[in-house]
Amino acid sequence: MRSTPNSNRAFRALARVLVALLAVTALGTTALAAAPSQWPEGWSREQRVIESQPHYGHLSAPAGPDSLWLTSVGYRGAETVLEVTLFNLKRNAVDASVTLPLTYLLRGFTMRESAAGLTLIWVERQEGIESTLHRAMLDASGKLVRHEIIWRTPALADSPSVAAADDGTLYIALSAAIDGHHAIHLLSAKPGSETAALTRLTTPDELATVPNIAIGGDRLHLVFHRHRQHHSWARYHLYDLPSLTRLATTELGPVPQDYEHPPTLLANRDGSATFIWQRMIAGGGGQVVAQEPVQGRLVNGRWQEPLRPVLALRGRILTARGARGEDGRILVVAMVEVGRTWQVKSILRDGAGNTVRAGYATITRGNALGARPLIAGDVGVVTFFSHDDLGRSHLYLVQTATPARRTLAFRVGLNPHSPWADAAYKYISLLTGALFLAFGATGAMVISLAVVLLMTHLGLFSASKPGNYLRLALQFAIIAALKQPGSLLYFGAVMLPGVAALVSFGAAALLALAVVHFADLAIDDYLTLSFTALLFVMGDTFTSLFLAGVGRW
Repeated sequence: MRSTPNSNRAFRALARVLVALLAVTALGTTALAAAPSQWPEGWSREQRVIESQPHYGHLSAPAGPDSLWLTSVGYRGAETVLEVTLFNLKRNAVDASVTLPLTYLLRGFTMRESAAGLTLIWVERQEGIESTLHRAMLDASGKLVRHEIIWRTPALADSPSVAAADDGTLYIALSAAIDGHHAIHLLSAKPGSETAALTRLTTPDELATVPNIAIGGDRLHLVFHRHRQHHSWARYHLYDLPSLTRLATTELGPVPQDYEHPPTLLANRDGSATFIWQRMIAGGGGQVVAQEPVQGRLVNGRWQEPLRPVLALRGRILTARGARGEDGRILVVAMVEVGRTWQVKSILRDGAGNTVRAGYATITRGNALGARPLIAGDVGVVTFFSHDDLGRSHLYLVQTATPARRTLAFRVGLNPHSPWADAAYKYISLLTGALFLAFGATGAMVISLAVVLLMTHLGLFSASKPGNYLRLALQFAIIAALKQPGSLLYFGAVMLPGVAALVSFGAAALLALAVVHFADLAIDDYLTLSFTALLFVMGDTFTSLFLAGVGRW
C-alpha cells in the first residue's frame, strides 16, 4: 500500500479543494450582502426621511395611494418643533415639509388624514398656565392653511385621540384632570363651529388615561387604561354616537402601570370593533408580562372573535400595532429583540384574517424603535426611528417591494452590515463542526469498508476503472443508508428533508471524487477508500449544518 505518498497528496488536494469551496461560498454569499438592494421578506432597504435631535415620537398616516404623512417631534437648534412631512413613495422623496413651533408638548399628539389633507391635534402646557388644545390643518399638497387653539382648561390635560363622523364633526378624546383626577373627556366640534362641546365619558370613580377612539357608522368606540392603586387594565366602551350614551363595557386585560400604548382600535361599518394588541399576562407581585401580538373583534361589547395570537413570537416583544388598508388587509408590526438589537417583525393578513406573509421588515444597525405600520394603496409601510452614535435620531421607513426577493446573504443568515467577518466566523465554525461530527460516523464508514472489501474478495468488482468507481458509489450509498437520527453508527447525524438530503449526498460525493482526482490517488487502494469515506461524511455534514443551521443563527 502506498500510504505515505497517497496521504501527502490527499492532504494537499483536500486543502486546495476546501480553500476553493470556502472561497466560493463565502464570496458568493457576501457579494450581494455588501450592498443589499432588497431586504427580507420583500421589504425595501430602510430609507432615512427625517433627521433631528432625540425624538419625542412620531405618527404616520396614508396620504392617498402613493404618499404618506409623517409627523415627529424634535429640536431645531434650541427650538422644539412639530415637523410634518409629506413623503412620496413612488419617487422616494419629500414632497413638502412644515415645522410648527412648540412651547411645551404634553404627552402626545394625534392626527387624522382625509381627502382634504391632514389635521393635527396636540396639547401644550407650561407650568402654572392652562392647558391649550391646538389644531393645525394642512391641505393635500402639504401647505399649512390653519393653526388655532380650539379649547382651553386650567386642568392638566394630555394624550389626545381624534376621529371624524360622516357629517364632518371632529371628535377629540383626551385625559384631563378637570374634576381633580384624570378622566376621559370627549370634545366634539361641528364644521364651522367656533366652540367645542365637552362630555365626560368615564365615571368619577375611575382614574383613566391614554384614550384611543374610532368611529364606524353611528357607533363611537373607546379604549383606555383604567388604574387602581396597584393594578391597571385596558377597558373598552361602546357609545351611541348621536347621544353619546354608553352601550357596553368590556375589560380587555391587565396592563403595566404607566404603560402608554393603548390597543390599536379599528372601527367597522357594521358597528363592531377590531383590536390589535399585545397580550398581557398578570404575573406574581402585581407585575404584568407582555406576550405575543393578538387580534380580536367585539360586537356590542361581546367577543365575536376572541383575542388570538397573530403570530407566535418568542423572546422580548414591545408595542404591537396594526393598520388596515381600504381592501381590508391588516398589517401588524411588533418590535422583537434579535440578538443585541430590536428589529421589526411584520405580519400581513388579508380581509379574512389569513396570514399572507410574516417576517422581519428591518435588519437595521442599532435598534428599530417606535415602529408604526400603515397601508398606502397597495404598499405596506413601516416607519421607525433609530439613534446613531452621536445621539441624533433618524426617522426611517421601509416599504414592501415587488417582487418579494431576498438577498442570498439574508437567506443563509449572514449579517448584511458585516458580511465578511460574519461569513468567516460561520464558515470556519461549519468546517470545524463538520470535522468533529465526521468522527461520529466511524461505525458507518467501517461497515462500508467491510462490505466493499468482502465483495471485492468475492470477485464482484472488476479491477477496471468502472469497477473502482462502482466501489466508491457502493461505499457512499451504504454510509447514506446508515445515516439515521440517534444511530450509534452515525452519531450526531443532522437530517435534511426530502430532496435536500439527496443534494447534500451528491455534493459530498462530488467533493470526495474531486479530491481523489486532483490528488491523483489510486482508487483501488483501501487507504483511498477510507479517505473518501471521511470526505463524504465531512461534505454531507458541512452541507447539512449549512442548510439546517446557518439560516437560524
